[in-house]
Amino acid sequence: MSPLTENNKSDASSALKSATDDLHRQVEESIDWRANLGDLRAYQQFLTKICYFISPADRIIEEYFGVLESWVASRRTAAWAQSDLGELTAKYIGAAHIESCDDQPPADELYRWVKGPADAAGILYVLEGSTMGSLFLCNLACTNFDSSADAPVKFLSAYGKGTARRWQETKLWLDRFLTTEDEVATAVSAARRMFQIYGGQLSSRA
Repeated sequence: MSPLTENNKSDASSALKSATDDLHRQVEESIDWRANLGDLRAYQQFLTKICYFISPADRIIEEYFGVLESWVASRRTAAWAQSDLGELTAKYIGAAHIESCDDQPPADELYRWVKGPADAAGILYVLEGSTMGSLFLCNLACTNFDSSADAPVKFLSAYGKGTARRWQETKLWLDRFLTTEDEVATAVSAARRMFQIYGGQLSSRA
């Protein structure tokens, strides 16, 4: 079922965009996507990181919206990246070292600040918004790997040709769901924190 039914004219999605644009740009500039997707070893490490920090975020979204919103069951999750990682590892076993996350705190610790559905909505905004950029990244990865057959790209492919439509529907859902100033403010704060987590996990390190 699509989240799109009718819009209640809330400006939540516009508020989220304007309040996070600066941080979104900073995060994008901090991540070397060509390095993350430069070869199969780098791609394997990238998928491992995605599984690490997005899995608990997915659980939060499922906890707050899974029962009430049937469309949540069809959204892209870290399980898609896990599937890609498993296939990649099976095809290229021993070909690459998977970067360990053992020296990092448990990923659940990254989200201890989440207190309610408005926080979860802010996280959802960032994760679903990232599907739009994935279309470019999928093309980049497939180019670097010589052909799309060289590595599984289910996660990066997002919703394929339906990605833009899905994103518009998600924004309309946010406009319906976040109906008060306090809810929007909470979602904005959560979205900014999610961008910081995203950048902290994937940005280039010296």
